[in-house]
Amino acid sequence: MEQLLPCARPSHMAVRGRLARVADEMERKTLRASKVLPSTGKQEGNVSVFLDGAHIRCRPEYQKRHLDVVVGRIETTGRNRRFAFEPSSSMSPRALIRAQLHATGWQPGRSLTVFTDGDPGLANHVRSATGQSVTHILDWWHISMRIKHIENAAAGLKELCAGRKGADKLPWMAERLRWCCQTNANQSTQGQNDCPLCRAETAPFGESRGAVCLEMGS
Repeated sequence: MEQLLPCARPSHMAVRGRLARVADEMERKTLRASKVLPSTGKQEGNVSVFLDGAHIRCRPEYQKRHLDVVVGRIETTGRNRRFAFEPSSSMSPRALIRAQLHATGWQPGRSLTVFTDGDPGLANHVRSATGQSVTHILDWWHISMRIKHIENAAAGLKELCAGRKGADKLPWMAERLRWCCQTNANQSTQGQNDCPLCRAETAPFGESRGAVCLEMGS
């Protein structure tokens, strides 16, 4: 900042205060705009809630403890809202999430879809805040991480089963699984039918494929 602007070096507290004022002004504008929007009395479409946890390590020179935080985004038709909270803080996560949902126009009874990293506690925060069931879905990035484990296992089995019939097709099966997840999970059955190894396989290859399926289940 000293090199770019002809001013003294700002403190982190001053920058934080200015950002907070800008954020408050943006929120006030959003609330005013939402009041102007006409209400049809109908609640159409689904509300999507994206939650992800993060661990922030402390700085030993001036911080006392680590922090576990949750960041989230709520998306509805024409509106979206971002928020964050520390689960162990004094403020109730349930009350905070409920307030954020109401700010986007959500009302009890409207369907909710929660995308998380697989932690059931994140979806439970939304269930507790709304008092209703939600559809819990693993987001694509974490699905891809789990498929990567399968791909690594398939590559290892290829080396382990080198020389056996069909061993070279193991990585292809893992790639096929990723493609099916990207397009349509219902096509996984078609993918098995397309692969002759899944229809007629030798006993050694069946044991190897069973190990891959075990890895998928875990």
